[in-house]
Amino acid sequence: MKKKLDEKKKTLKEYKSSYHKNNIFRPNDRVHWYEYSSDGIVVNGGYGTLIEIKQTISVNYNAIFFSILCDDGSIRELISNDVEPWAWYE
Repeated sequence: MKKKLDEKKKTLKEYKSSYHKNNIFRPNDRVHWYEYSSDGIVVNGGYGTLIEIKQTISVNYNAIFFSILCDDGSIRELISNDVEPWAWYE
C-alpha cells in the first residue's frame, strides 16, 4: 500500500515569475490566461483578474497556482506558466 505524500499549501501576497521576464503578480492584477491541449496547442484563453496566488509544496514538486476571476464570470485555477500579465497600452 502506497503512503500518501504530504502536501503543503500556502497563500502568497505576490509572486515574482522567472518564466515571464521577472514580472511580479499580485492579487487584483489583470491577466491573460491560456488553456492548452495535451499537444501544447492553445484551446481556450481569455482575460481576467487574479484573485489568489497559492503555492503547493510536495516532495515531488513545487508549483504556483493562480485563481482567476474570468471576464465571463467563471473562476479558474491555472498553473502560473499558463498566465501572463496584461497591461493596457494606448
